[in-house]
Amino acid sequence: IAIDASMSIYQFLIAVRTQGNTLQNESGDTTSHLMGMFYRTIRMVDNGIKPVYVFDGKPPDMKGGELLKRKERRDLTEKELSKAREEGKE
Repeated sequence: IAIDASMSIYQFLIAVRTQGNTLQNESGDTTSHLMGMFYRTIRMVDNGIKPVYVFDGKPPDMKGGELLKRKERRDLTEKELSKAREEGKE
């Protein structure tokens, strides 16, 4: 089965961010998404599914506006989350 690798990684990053507790390496880099991909892959293989992760490369230029909107929404959401944490409203 072909799997959009970028989307899968993004799903794990969002899920981990929502839960608030991340796995990190000794440098402090988030690695939860890697563990998620690893365990998802193991489950598929255990069930007889052979996953093929597809990395589609750089997005086309025509998608630039949409990517900018997403970044702006993400930045705003991160600011709001940070403010909520400071106020104890997590």
